Amino acid sequence: MKTRLRISVIAILVFAAMMFAAVLLAELTELPVYDDPFTISGLALLAFLTVICCFSKRWLTLKNCGFLICHLGLVLFLASAFVWYVWGSMGVMSLYAGGQSSRVAYEESDDGAVRTMEMPFAVECSGFEISYHPYRYTYAVLGGSGYEEKGTAELTESGFDCGRYGNVPAECAYGEDGSLKTQIQYENLLLTWDGEYPAVKQYAAEIAFSDGGVETVSVNNPAVHNGWKIYLMSYSAEMTDSGMATAVNFQVKRDPAVGFATAGLILCPIGTFLLCFRPRGRKEGGADGE
Repeated sequence: MKTRLRISVIAILVFAAMMFAAVLLAELTELPVYDDPFTISGLALLAFLTVICCFSKRWLTLKNCGFLICHLGLVLFLASAFVWYVWGSMGVMSLYAGGQSSRVAYEESDDGAVRTMEMPFAVECSGFEISYHPYRYTYAVLGGSGYEEKGTAELTESGFDCGRYGNVPAECAYGEDGSLKTQIQYENLLLTWDGEYPAVKQYAAEIAFSDGGVETVSVNNPAVHNGWKIYLMSYSAEMTDSGMATAVNFQVKRDPAVGFATAGLILCPIGTFLLCFRPRGRKEGGADGE
């Protein structure tokens, strides 16, 4: 018993030292605390101790099954960190419309050099679209004392819907040169635009893969291809040799640890439920109530 206690205390102290070293390394190198060897080693030690603890259960009862399942889920969840550290990949890629690349930038060193990795396939940004919220006008109705403001209306393909005061056709919003009018007078309605351009509603990119397949990527709607996930992050207007062009920025991620983490998250609550489960009629202290 004393030997087990000593081993446990030593293991806890080693684990605490590893976590302290991980935090210190993260502060010195500006690396994420979950992505350094001390954290991974500490988690591996914790997983090993958990497995040893599970094998100490000799009798197979319902409660012990819950204990084993719960801790198996914990080990799988910890193993997902190790799998990600060894085989996981994440970086960024910027493409112009029509551009193609298989190179992903994943780290920038202290001297400003960018480290890159190659994906097993190339990605082409074959299209990019931006949709905006509709233009909003304030409309006023002609009355006995002049125009009286009544509300706002949005410019749609069919025009303005001013409720019970009537509708204004969409073609009334544009001048002879095709520009948007700041004021529109139609019958007894006066519509005024304050000059503020509408915000971006959504943007999406169409990407094609060199080994076959086309996907549409939008915010929170990534493309999945051969174990890689491609997220649409942002876009920007940049000056190139041929003029202004839109640069589309993607985050590229390969995470083989998702299955381990998902299995762990499923097993942990199941094991916890079995740990808390007690057959009806059973009393604390045994069958005789002691």
